Amino acid sequence: MLYMIRPILILIFCSILVLFQACNSDDDGNHSTSPPPIPAQNDSTAKVSDTAEVYKELVSEMEQPDRVIWQKPDLVMSKLGSLDGKTVADIGAGTGYFSFRLARKGAKVIAIDIDPNAVAWMELQKKSVNEDLQQKIDIRLAKEDDPNLFTKEADMVLMVNTYIYLDDRVQYLQNLKKGLKPGARIVIIDFKKKNTPIGPSSDERLSLLEVEKDLLAANFSILDSDDTTLDYQYIVTATMN
Repeated sequence: MLYMIRPILILIFCSILVLFQACNSDDDGNHSTSPPPIPAQNDSTAKVSDTAEVYKELVSEMEQPDRVIWQKPDLVMSKLGSLDGKTVADIGAGTGYFSFRLARKGAKVIAIDIDPNAVAWMELQKKSVNEDLQQKIDIRLAKEDDPNLFTKEADMVLMVNTYIYLDDRVQYLQNLKKGLKPGARIVIIDFKKKNTPIGPSSDERLSLLEVEKDLLAANFSILDSDDTTLDYQYIVTATMN
């Protein structure tokens, strides 16, 4: 009898063990009660994360919700006049705040920046607009002393919140000339040298007079110096002699 009972006991024990394991298994058939190990983050994932953080900071800095109030982009665009069929170099384009607006007004836009992250961000934004608009926007990485324009390429240059950061401003303006068509205009928009609620520190700013002196030294003629249209900024328009 004992030799018959022993197999029965073994069978019962095995059945209980199987039942116990089944009760502790996951719904997907994974019988481990501990979560799977988290895979180590590879280099490419780390780069994506870092880039996303850079983009977030870039947009946060240049696309503040109140910018439309103090920058008055629609008013600025109206001062530029008709842009149909014209090529506009937006130097220091950043996130493309003005670049895409210029394209929507009919201009062919060369969006230029020295920051590779800004260029990459604009490329991403370009993919999100319609094909007609994409055809009007050319995005370029430039050097600090070279705007990366082809000879006699631009009808207009727009520099918004950029001019004060140029190292050798007069030399830059002279380098810029080769990329301008005859009669081309250059429009510089930057912060007045006085206390304002937003903008860079006062020691970083240039007065309207300083900008005018730079343009004259680079052999440009001043067409208009406007320090009233915008509350915090001046708009200087010039052309080559």
